[in-house]
Amino acid sequence: MKKIKISIDIACGLGYLHENDIIHRDLNTKSILINNEKAQISNPVFLELNLDSSSSISLQEGMIGFTDPELLKDLNLQFTKSSDVYSLGMVMWSITSERLPFENYTNQTTLVNSIVSQNMREDPIKDTPQEYVELYGKCWNLNSKERPTAQEVYDKLSQFEINLREPQNINGEKNVNAEEKNVNAEEKNVNAEENTDVEQIIHVEQNMNSEQNMNKEQNINALDAITTIEQNILGDSPNNQNQGPEKIPKALNKG
Repeated sequence: MKKIKISIDIACGLGYLHENDIIHRDLNTKSILINNEKAQISNPVFLELNLDSSSSISLQEGMIGFTDPELLKDLNLQFTKSSDVYSLGMVMWSITSERLPFENYTNQTTLVNSIVSQNMREDPIKDTPQEYVELYGKCWNLNSKERPTAQEVYDKLSQFEINLREPQNINGEKNVNAEEKNVNAEEKNVNAEENTDVEQIIHVEQNMNSEQNMNKEQNINALDAITTIEQNILGDSPNNQNQGPEKIPKALNKG
């Protein structure tokens, strides 16, 4: 992902130059600077101070691989925006390989002939995403008119980065949903436990009320029994009330 981001930064910078009708003419890995994790293209204005619009190719070791084959074939041709795009494609390949193109070639003349006559290009690096390989392959097209613009390369890379991030976002959403489900399940368990506690409390209260009612009934029955006993002891019946007064006068008379 980090290498894709570097390619995006470079394509963005080159697109900005071309939008302002500035041709870099010497885009390669040595002209790329990394500042605060952001790739930047070295200022092409300094190059323009020493170069006119005609081709002026340096045979500096390692830099031939970044040069448009059309310019290698005809040194009288002018640099174009499409020439920069070819260089951009080679820079993209170097980012994935972490080496210079055709670094095993020591003879520059042989290298130039192989590039121009045999349309030789570097092989893709293993495990490089196919979409990325196809994109820098289009930048290498021998026909400069069929190459994409720097802006088109930037747009493709940006969309490619988004596509790479989508599975991560989906997985992240799945994890969030799973966590939410767990939270909901825990809340349900808590609510179930709370309901169980409430039911237990209600049941206990009902039992207590039932016991209280039973106790009241027992107390009432006990009071009724006591009342009946008291009535019997005190002689509240009609027969006992009639016999009492008759005996007392007789006893007084005897005395």
